[in-house]
Amino acid sequence: MAEVNANNVMSGLKGMMQATSSFLPQPLATGVSFASQLIPTGSISDTGITSSYQALIDQQIQIQLEQQQVTFVSNMEKSRHESRMAAVRNIRVG
Repeated sequence: MAEVNANNVMSGLKGMMQATSSFLPQPLATGVSFASQLIPTGSISDTGITSSYQALIDQQIQIQLEQQQVTFVSNMEKSRHESRMAAVRNIRVG
């Protein structure tokens, strides 16, 4: 059996994240423009939302995307582990 080390695991996870990034959902809008779509009348400046919040909103969206990626990879690895363990659990000592 091949030896597992941290570098192999990390490079494998990095490759999986790059390969699966196209399957992750993308937000329809980012930043303040998203808030402007929720408010049918007036402009963003009329609502009291200033441009200083745009960075915070963009950062929150970025963090949510990263959380989705981590969750996706975690679920994939959990499924992979469970499928391999199923074979081990099915081995019966005669």
